[in-house]
Amino acid sequence: PISWFRVSHDESMVVSFDTALQDSGRLWDVTEAGEPWVLAGHTSYVYGLAVSPDGSRIASGGWDDTIRCWDARTLRSTATLPVDADWVGGVAFSPDGTLLAAVDSRHRLRILDAATGTPRAEMADYGLDRTMPITWHPDGRRLLVAVADREISVFDRESGAVTAAPLERLREFRSGIVSPDGTRFVRCDAAELDLGIGDVEARLLLCATDSGRELARVECSNNGFKIAFSPPGAGPLRVLVPFRRRQGQHERHGWCLLDGRTGAKIAEREVGRAATMAVAFSPDGTRFVTGGYARTIHVWDAEHLDELVRLNGHTDYVFRLAFSPDGSRLYSASGDGSVRVWDTAPLSSVLLARRRQ
Repeated sequence: PISWFRVSHDESMVVSFDTALQDSGRLWDVTEAGEPWVLAGHTSYVYGLAVSPDGSRIASGGWDDTIRCWDARTLRSTATLPVDADWVGGVAFSPDGTLLAAVDSRHRLRILDAATGTPRAEMADYGLDRTMPITWHPDGRRLLVAVADREISVFDRESGAVTAAPLERLREFRSGIVSPDGTRFVRCDAAELDLGIGDVEARLLLCATDSGRELARVECSNNGFKIAFSPPGAGPLRVLVPFRRRQGQHERHGWCLLDGRTGAKIAEREVGRAATMAVAFSPDGTRFVTGGYARTIHVWDAEHLDELVRLNGHTDYVFRLAFSPDGSRLYSASGDGSVRVWDTAPLSSVLLARRRQ
């Protein structure tokens, strides 16, 4: 199955790494039909993937203790950066694309010049969680990181200061995402819950970025920790998260919409007994999509919260969803090894017709 995929900002290409291919990636030009190009160079599994905001560069981190960079237009390798560690756990470009952050197996966060690979800053000796996805603050100066004692820390790349947010320590920090305005972040923790069968569950927590104050929490499934903030300029800030609810021996899954400022619940919908693994807002904030183990993609009206349509075609679970920047396409990645591209124009027509009724 596909382990990573990214869509370029200009929506002209999709980059993916597949666990079956192990050490090479694929790049599709979505503007024309044809076979994908291969990004070769890694000698072991790829654990992190990033596309620069302008779509000109691709970076990846692998279990071969290297960070590799490619020119997205020529597909030529531009740099191979050895790392004195066993593997690189994640890579991420800064909002302006000039810097590249990477976490390695020695619990270090490194910030490099994205063009030359020259080191710019480093966070070490803090017990950094080496598996955490890197989360840039929109200001391009700060990054949110997790440390071994399960606290969230804010690293200032210019001053080198590390500030710990006073959060409850749970079993494992799994992922995090910052709101477009930088005032909120959502973290996902694994937590031991007393269910009588030794299950490891997960909880999503909405927190204030500056104080770390918890605003809301939602119980979710092990795999259902994808999170989406509503886009800037699309009304009040909202947060879309999957939820999990137990009813006797059965489980119900769906999505929950929260007020991004207060954490108050706006609405929730049950989708079924299969876990929701992926959620995404359209760029204009009028729609959002959900998908998961049921293999179906659900499209929702973000204002009236009605289901608009269901998209079928994948033969295995859907685990990643992303809209193109102009909202004209929807990309879905699945355990069936495919990335599908959907034309969203008919969905816009359905939405308009529904709202006229």
